[in-house]
Amino acid sequence: MQLRAAQKADIEAMGDLLLEHGPNTWNYLPEAEVRVDLAAIATDQTRAWLAEEGGEL
Repeated sequence: MQLRAAQKADIEAMGDLLLEHGPNTWNYLPEAEVRVDLAAIATDQTRAWLAEEGGEL
């Protein structure tokens, strides 16, 4: 497994993964707000780290 900084090219896959596997009874994730937060990665307003294994998040 490798850890690396998220980049603009990762935003779509991160959003898809988060919205598919993140929401549950205790973790409310409104899609519009999630997408806004992830878009901030592209403008360096926020940073995120990814774990990858075999080319998959």
